[in-house]
Amino acid sequence: MNNKLLGIILIILGTALCSWGYDVYNSAGSQVERTFSGDTPIEAWLGLIGGAICLVIGIFRLMEWFSIIGKKSADWTIPRSWCFQRVRTSVPRTSPVDIFTLG
Repeated sequence: MNNKLLGIILIILGTALCSWGYDVYNSAGSQVERTFSGDTPIEAWLGLIGGAICLVIGIFRLMEWFSIIGKKSADWTIPRSWCFQRVRTSVPRTSPVDIFTLG
């Protein structure tokens, strides 16, 4: 299974799990339980955290497929427009010898 398909499946699964966990968290039974005991159902935590993990892994799989982070560090190139350019100033540059002869 290639990274693109796996990434899309994980994003859909993660979204569904987050939605289910949020629904469990906001259900009437869960609200009554939180009112009396202060505990959140484990199903809500599993859905929210499991969905978030699936979403993150799915996004990274898609990014890897689009070759955003799949490259080796030696292959990375920084566009010239991103580099800092040297700023020219009006102050003349002096050598260390000139500094001693100024006084």
